[in-house]
Amino acid sequence: MSSEKLQCANCGASFVNEGGEKAGVCPFCGTVYVPDNKVFENKDCTIENQTVIINVNPAANDETTLKSDKGKNSVATRYFGNKKIYKLTAAGIFAAIVVVLQCTLGLIVIPGTTVNLNFVLIPIVIAGIIYGPFVGSVAGLAFGVTVFIQCLTGTQAFGALLLGINWFYCFVLCVIRGLLIGLVPAYIWKWCSGIKNNYVRALVPSIVAPVLNTGLFLLGYAVFFNAHMHSLMDETGAGMFYLLFIMLAGFNFIFELATSVVLIPPTAAALLKSLEKKAE
Repeated sequence: MSSEKLQCANCGASFVNEGGEKAGVCPFCGTVYVPDNKVFENKDCTIENQTVIINVNPAANDETTLKSDKGKNSVATRYFGNKKIYKLTAAGIFAAIVVVLQCTLGLIVIPGTTVNLNFVLIPIVIAGIIYGPFVGSVAGLAFGVTVFIQCLTGTQAFGALLLGINWFYCFVLCVIRGLLIGLVPAYIWKWCSGIKNNYVRALVPSIVAPVLNTGLFLLGYAVFFNAHMHSLMDETGAGMFYLLFIMLAGFNFIFELATSVVLIPPTAAALLKSLEKKAE
């Protein structure tokens, strides 16, 4: 029996068609090929004695059906196909990395400053770039839940203070913010599909993530804990701008922005290049 190497027009994955010219099915997404080049998008198709068994009508054999949208699908999806197990595994791995970073380096303060060694945005953004919005949002959610637990345990002193004022607003400020930090940069990566250079393309979500993280925190604090903000302004004699952008955000934002811009683009570009080679 002959065999040929094919590239799935639906998901972009490469596979070997053991059926030769008779029939072929993509083992990743289930797209079925038959001799006259018609494509059937049905994951329940099977091949028995070189005969394609299909339970639905074939999709039209036009450019829309045959074209693999590499700009919108994540590279990991094209390499691994649509198997949910890979995304679930990746989500678990990245979530674990985020929790470990937040519970270790995230609690360390640089001597003589108020800056935390917070590298947690790096795996969150990379997860969204490589595996798409779902994995990115899971990593971001892990960050938010971990921060909220640290507020409950008193590990995050300022967060514990806000928790004592209103636990629900504190939950929203931690968990929903974390979810958006994972979701938004991943979608921005998809929307920037017109940028061909992966380094430059990854630079955009690398900037958005720390801006979003700090911006959502400051906005949530100003809206949900407005009374406490004004009380703190009276105690310190600081104006609103100085309190929010210098005292609360300040060097932490600069550190997050710098590390994200320096570390995320080259790391993401290298991983993308590796996956693209394997997907060929």
